[in-house]
Amino acid sequence: MTRFFIAAVLSFFCMTEVSARVVKLGDTSTSAPANPTMVRPSNQQITCTENEDCKFSEECVGLRCVNICKPNPCIDGKFCIPTGPEEPHTYKCVDCLYHEDCPEGLECVKGFKCAKPDPCRDAVCSPGAPFCVPVPYKTLPYTCVQCTDDTHCPPVGGLSRRCVDHFCLFNVAGNIPQDAPSSEAPADMTAAEETEYFY
Repeated sequence: MTRFFIAAVLSFFCMTEVSARVVKLGDTSTSAPANPTMVRPSNQQITCTENEDCKFSEECVGLRCVNICKPNPCIDGKFCIPTGPEEPHTYKCVDCLYHEDCPEGLECVKGFKCAKPDPCRDAVCSPGAPFCVPVPYKTLPYTCVQCTDDTHCPPVGGLSRRCVDHFCLFNVAGNIPQDAPSSEAPADMTAAEETEYFY
């Protein structure tokens, strides 16, 4: 009799635990989403609904702001850069971003183009010829000159000067080369005037 009573009590507790587990599992399954793989992005993941919500260098893709140049939309080995704040959310394709992007002997210059290095960039010139022109001189890849335009030749002793072939020359008669005379006489000249004009 005692054994039967103990067995009945143990059986009751086992059924109660199983029932509790069934209820607990049932509660969990009813509160879970129908398809746990389809999860809407949280508010923290949504950063935009249109391009205007993003920085000028980004665009709105799938409710998130992404870099407009990633992945690179350019072809033929060109590089992508944002156009700038004046044209937001657009890009342009350029030849280079760094010197290493250019062929040997060229470097990336302003405008993101590959060009030969400017020989005057590191030029060392004297005060007597302070201006540089990219013309080789002896062993140097550049030449130092007095001037490159008339503004480099201020007046001296009240006499004006002009820049001629990179030298400052006084603007006096015979000192500045004159333009070659025209080989044709003005149309309204008479025959006698033409003779006097040329001879």
